[in-house]
Amino acid sequence: NTAEQRKRVIRELIQSLSDERKRQGVSMNALASKAGLSQSMVTRLENNPTNPTLDSLLRIAGVLGVNLGSKLAGAIEKMGIPNTFSPRRQ
Repeated sequence: NTAEQRKRVIRELIQSLSDERKRQGVSMNALASKAGLSQSMVTRLENNPTNPTLDSLLRIAGVLGVNLGSKLAGAIEKMGIPNTFSPRRQ
C-alpha cells in the first residue's frame, strides 16, 4: 500500500461516515457534541479528511451506531485495494 492509497481509503472512510450521518439526519454540531469532539474538528474531518485519529473515528462511529471495522473494510474494497490483512487463527 502506498501513502496515496492510504489517503484515498481515509477519504472514502470519512465519506462513508458522513453519508451515514446525513442519512440519519444528524447535524455536524449534534455529532460533535455527542462524540465529545469540537464542531470544527468534525467539519475539518468531513471537508479535508487528513490523518484523523482512531479515537475520533471510533467516537463518531459509536454515535452513529456503525461498525468502524466494517466501514473500513468497505472503503478498502471500494477503492479496489487488495486487503492483505489476515487475522491469526488461535
